[in-house]
Amino acid sequence: MLRSLFTIILFSFFSLIIISCGNKTANTTKEAQEQIMLSVADFDSLVQQYVGKEVVLSGTVVHVCRESGKRMFLMDGDSSKRVKVTVGGNISSFDIALEGSDIVVKGIVDELKIDEAYLLQWEDEIKKQESEVQQDSTASSGQGMYTGLGEKIDQGNHQSPYDVINQYRQEVDASGKGFIAFYSIVCNKIEEKKE
Repeated sequence: MLRSLFTIILFSFFSLIIISCGNKTANTTKEAQEQIMLSVADFDSLVQQYVGKEVVLSGTVVHVCRESGKRMFLMDGDSSKRVKVTVGGNISSFDIALEGSDIVVKGIVDELKIDEAYLLQWEDEIKKQESEVQQDSTASSGQGMYTGLGEKIDQGNHQSPYDVINQYRQEVDASGKGFIAFYSIVCNKIEEKKE
């Protein structure tokens, strides 16, 4: 009798463990299935449907912003396209040593819409900064000012801000939508791929 009771308790214990493990596996599998995997090559064509959602993107780091370390760009071997990744979560900056590394980024897709109002506000910001620089006789000219709105849109291209604004204005006009959009990933997690 005592032996039967012990067998029942032992059987119940192992049954609970098996059920528990089965649920964890099911949850892990469900999470893996729900992850949205994007490639650099497909990013532009698929990204609009994932704005505000978490995605996983892998690629090779081709540039890390030297000034702040808060932006980097990913490419893959089969495409000339690149994707901008910015810091987020607990990541304060990207290490320049990542350049040339293959990484996996998990983060939220961010959309920046550029329209005429945005460009006018950006121009006003630049003019205001130039005015402040002119008042400071020790400061240099307004060349290379990329702060505020220009900072948000920076795609790693360092031209005169007025030239950039004029190019965007032409693109907005040509779009027929009244705006153009830029997409990036706000990185929450980064892992270097190991071979």
